[in-house]
Amino acid sequence: MRRDPRLLLFALALAGGVVALCAVLAPGRAPERPPVTVHATRRDIERRIEATGTLRPTAVVHVGALVSGVIASTAVEAGDRVRAGQPIATIADAPYRLALERA
Repeated sequence: MRRDPRLLLFALALAGGVVALCAVLAPGRAPERPPVTVHATRRDIERRIEATGTLRPTAVVHVGALVSGVIASTAVEAGDRVRAGQPIATIADAPYRLALERA
């Protein structure tokens, strides 16, 4: 059985084309970089948290007071947990002392 030489040439050309296409489309291999070495230095460890965005409360509680006035100091910070009966602020008593002295 004789083979057609044109068929053999076509098969060789097709195989060569496939090899050439694979060579062109294959991802290039990056050259290996030598490892970088540095001298270690002793330093303090810092712990810092940074964030951006809008703060939203987890719960909103309306607080009422029996008296009103200027707040002299606060005993808690925003976001602290408080219990019923725990003082959260001190109201300046100077106006009330003055009213008491006048009476």
